[in-house]
Amino acid sequence: MVRTQSVFNKVSIWIRETYPEDKLKIQLPVDQGFDDYPLRMYEIMETLEKAENRSQVDILGELLTTVPNFTLQGIVIQINTPNADKLSGEIIILGVVFDKLRRITTELVDH
Repeated sequence: MVRTQSVFNKVSIWIRETYPEDKLKIQLPVDQGFDDYPLRMYEIMETLEKAENRSQVDILGELLTTVPNFTLQGIVIQINTPNADKLSGEIIILGVVFDKLRRITTELVDH
């Protein structure tokens, strides 16, 4: 999808035009303070689920793993450092993602 335009601090518009019969247009709210923000996000996820023929969980998972500059706050509950000499390993964080407490596993390299 390609972002085509936006209304400053209100909405950004995304369009997928892979084929004429496959056109998709989404108006993504930017301001989370809008009263109907949760409802609009729910509707967007339903639209994407149907358009991409895959579950909302899959779509959210992809967004979480491919979004640049994603900040997560949480508590480190486990550190696995199989390569302690290289300061590399896996950490498990307990954090809130989409209003649910989750275990998040990530890898640190040379940190």
